[in-house]
Amino acid sequence: MVTDRRILKKTGILNAKTESIAYTQMEAKDIEQSLWGRIFGFGDIVVYGSGGKIFVFQHLADPGAVSRAIGRAAMPYQRSQGDRDAVRPFGRHRRTPA
Repeated sequence: MVTDRRILKKTGILNAKTESIAYTQMEAKDIEQSLWGRIFGFGDIVVYGSGGKIFVFQHLADPGAVSRAIGRAAMPYQRSQGDRDAVRPFGRHRRTPA
């Protein structure tokens, strides 16, 4: 589940388990698709968080759309919002006073 502040992963029926990761802790996300996944439009999304936390969302229909939804929701929380060392457009870095 993609919310405005975090990603939630709920698993299980009898032994329910809920995990979450805040967008401020999210470091990267990848889409993994096999050949069959590319042909039939399914795949996995792997979200990497700080502290080595990894979320894998398996067998998603249209993982590209889910990845874009995560990206749009996380955009206000990205490091480029005032971080001194953030990468600027075209790879330029901000200079810090000596």
